[in-house]
Amino acid sequence: MLLPLLLACASIRPQFDAARAAALADPPPLRAAWEPDIELQLSSALVDELLDEAIAAQPALTTELTLGPAWAKPRLTVDEVVLRPSLGVDGLLLDVALDGHVRWGLGPADGRIPAEASATVVVGVDAVREGDHWLTTVKVNEVRSLDVDVAGESVGLGALDRRVRSWLDAALLEAPALPLTVVGGDGLPLRALRAEGAAKGLRLLAKSQTPVAVAVERPRGMPPEGFRLAVAEEALLALARAESFRHGAVGFDVVADPQQLSFTDGGFALGLRLWRPVGRGWWRDYDIDGTTKVLAKRVKLQATDVREGAKSKGAALADPLAALGEGIILRTLEDALDAAVPSTSEQALGGVEWVATVTDIAPGTQRTVVVSGTAAAR
Repeated sequence: MLLPLLLACASIRPQFDAARAAALADPPPLRAAWEPDIELQLSSALVDELLDEAIAAQPALTTELTLGPAWAKPRLTVDEVVLRPSLGVDGLLLDVALDGHVRWGLGPADGRIPAEASATVVVGVDAVREGDHWLTTVKVNEVRSLDVDVAGESVGLGALDRRVRSWLDAALLEAPALPLTVVGGDGLPLRALRAEGAAKGLRLLAKSQTPVAVAVERPRGMPPEGFRLAVAEEALLALARAESFRHGAVGFDVVADPQQLSFTDGGFALGLRLWRPVGRGWWRDYDIDGTTKVLAKRVKLQATDVREGAKSKGAALADPLAALGEGIILRTLEDALDAAVPSTSEQALGGVEWVATVTDIAPGTQRTVVVSGTAAAR
């Protein structure tokens, strides 16, 4: 007779503490051959634009050459960068066009003549952790071909083309690494990031700072423009759970605990547990269906149907809090989504201000959510 009564009166606090500890737990050690739970794809057009802007912020390549009694000062800037299909290349294969001039002097005579060059180079992509963010950089690893055109013969400097070419070959290899993208941050904490060349663009593979062991189903092909972000739903759910427990009570001493999440065409399905860990406390489960909309400043989740599920014995007489399920609770998930994939975000990169805008959120295969968008320099 006493056992059912004692069970009914038992505090749910140990259960709540266990759920909170699981959500905020440190991830297991990262294996050397880790599988990504997030993949960011940058289209060929976007990589070209990122490289153009990064290079435009850099000083021109210049030096002074001695050619017997003559001197020459070439000055070249990168005019255009075009990403080439790079299957089988460890990095990115680029066609680079350079434009500039060469100032020269020979005895009492001097002048300036136009100069241009074209090169095919292989650049390596590296990922470096900087605080909460990961910075990806590119650096020339190999110059596969280089053509230089300087009208040296016209001023009596026949060896000028060869000397400029020799200098430029070394200068491209010695050029410092350039910033390409910034990934991660407080909203999307990452343990690891690596780059992988693609036939048309660049893939950035990431492991989130979550305790779940899951791999993202990587989308085939590359986006024709902009970017595409694929996130394993379990990883996104883990981010949302951690965000919710860190946030704490949303009202009425209630803590939201998203426990299941899946995306559908134009919507989502959410399994939500509400904890009230005050006194003996109680918990209630809800199944929520809703719509997903991309607004100008954020991703908007709107509940269309809220159904009560299981509940603890202490919740028998508690208010079902459906209003919270439809309103305040969903903001917890929205906050997690906005942090991971804000509909509009800005970042300064190499002196250039970039604006990224999400245009679509859709389900992928094998429990993956796919976010598509555009990015442009401002």
